[in-house]
Amino acid sequence: MCRNESTSRSRWVSLAGIGMVIALGLASRRYGQHWPYGLNNHPGDALWALMMFGVWSLFRPVATTAFLAQASLLTCYLVEFSQRVQAPWLNAIRHTVWGRLVLGASFSWTDLAAYTVGVAVGVLLDRWRTGQKNRIAF
Repeated sequence: MCRNESTSRSRWVSLAGIGMVIALGLASRRYGQHWPYGLNNHPGDALWALMMFGVWSLFRPVATTAFLAQASLLTCYLVEFSQRVQAPWLNAIRHTVWGRLVLGASFSWTDLAAYTVGVAVGVLLDRWRTGQKNRIAF
């Protein structure tokens, strides 16, 4: 299902949003010790999911918000569950800085909740950005 042309997303806005979310995500990892006790890396995980929402909107600017949310959650969940696979070549990638940032290091059920929160924020921002007033039907 596609939007009409008048509500198509700007790829430049998506790209700028992705850049801002990456900066916030890296800052959340760098200064994570300032988060309240118990949050750990979850703000960064939520921001990673929000970035995935932005990446999907960059490559599919006329997709529905529901599609973007589902694709983002599926991507995040697949990456998280891939952390249960401990192949030597995959672990070698995970031991690099970028590999750890993109693929993560260890599986955690609470990360799935953080991803859901991040995608929910993406849905709200997308609805505000595109001027949608209707409920989203998944």
